[in-house]
Amino acid sequence: GRALKARVKIQERLEARRIKAPFVDIKQPNIKLDTDKEIEETIALKVNDYRMAFDKVLLEDVNFEIKSNDKVALVGTN
Repeated sequence: GRALKARVKIQERLEARRIKAPFVDIKQPNIKLDTDKEIEETIALKVNDYRMAFDKVLLEDVNFEIKSNDKVALVGTN
């Protein structure tokens, strides 16, 4: 009985706060990366014979290079 009454009071307080202070408008930053200059194509990252393992081998003998004007994204479940 007491525990239930305490939870009800807490819930009522939280509901009262939510009504008094609605969500605040979050301002997004305005970021611009414009340039008039052409980017020179150079090798920014070069990887040879890369291997990665945790409990099992995830990558083995991976080779790649990323140039300065390439667009790259890492996509995964995390």
